Amino acid sequence: MIDGLFRRSPRPGRIRLLAVACFVAIAWLSLYPLSDWRLRQPSAFAFLSHGLPRFHARGDLFGNITAYLIFGTLATLAWFSAARRWLTPVLVVLVGVLMSLSFEALQSWLPGRVPSLLDVIGNVSGVVAGALLGTAIAVWRLRALQRPGQVSVAWYEEGPVTGWVLLGVWLLTQLPVQRLLFSTGHLPPALLDGLPILPALLAQLGEHLPVDALRPTFESLTIGVLIAGVGVLVMDLVRHAGARIAWITAVLLAAWTFRWLAGTQAAPPVPALAWLTHGAQAGMVIGALALYLTGAFGHRIRALIGLVLTGVAVLLVNLVPSDPYFQSTAASLRPAFSAAMTPGMRSLLALAGTVWPFAAMLYFGARALQLRPNPRRP
Repeated sequence: MIDGLFRRSPRPGRIRLLAVACFVAIAWLSLYPLSDWRLRQPSAFAFLSHGLPRFHARGDLFGNITAYLIFGTLATLAWFSAARRWLTPVLVVLVGVLMSLSFEALQSWLPGRVPSLLDVIGNVSGVVAGALLGTAIAVWRLRALQRPGQVSVAWYEEGPVTGWVLLGVWLLTQLPVQRLLFSTGHLPPALLDGLPILPALLAQLGEHLPVDALRPTFESLTIGVLIAGVGVLVMDLVRHAGARIAWITAVLLAAWTFRWLAGTQAAPPVPALAWLTHGAQAGMVIGALALYLTGAFGHRIRALIGLVLTGVAVLLVNLVPSDPYFQSTAASLRPAFSAAMTPGMRSLLALAGTVWPFAAMLYFGARALQLRPNPRRP
């Protein structure tokens, strides 16, 4: 059964869950860090009478518009009704206005956060655009469903919408500076200290293996497993073999582009091909071979393979030996990355990168159960 963004049944539970998740993300970005609450303005809404700020960051304004545009689109699609076509977008816009005013007012109590009328204007503009976009998509889809013979299956209907969201979040997690290309699942040091098995494995690796000599091997194996895990996710979302190759290539190219753009902010800039080390190139070959072999299996077996690969990737990412060259590169990139994003955005991306593999494992496990043969079905 195709479980896409739109379904004939009036139960858009997944879209509503995504809209709620987007609301939580906006709250995190608006209120992080949640500490040292103290009113620092004459009143919570004093910023409304201060007018537009003389100076502002374009990146912040763009982020505000984009976040509320995504929320407005998802919320409109989630609660859209054919009987009340214009009621839903109006309510979504009202909710967006209340969200923006509430979060900006709460920033009056937070250190390091400055409420601004310009932020409210950007937020409201984004939610209005999102509500209009969601309405246009929903109306078009309602008309298309009345003529199923004349409308082809859309790309987003070839797999669960949660899978597409996971793929999009994975791309976003490639923005921060990381040790390995395409990596996620870096566990916090405090959590690693609480897992005695990982320090024990690291100690054994250092005692019995030439870590420096085997660093490229570890890198190749880890990147190969990471590529294979993301590729299996794409294979679960896209039906045709040719389209799968195009999607996997495009996704990996986009992730590498994020890494290259981050490298251009360093002083001196990191060359584009510097990220494609010998270990990374060998890892791509390993990942491509693994995906080729995985394509011979059915949907359920591929989901189980994706589950195993993602778990192995978490283990390898946290066991791979450190690289002194990368430490110096990361140090030069970190100030530029910090200046380009707010603390809330940086913390949210770091949290997403840590949680993503575990969410992917839940996804693959659920898909394996969903695709299990039904003995009652003839």
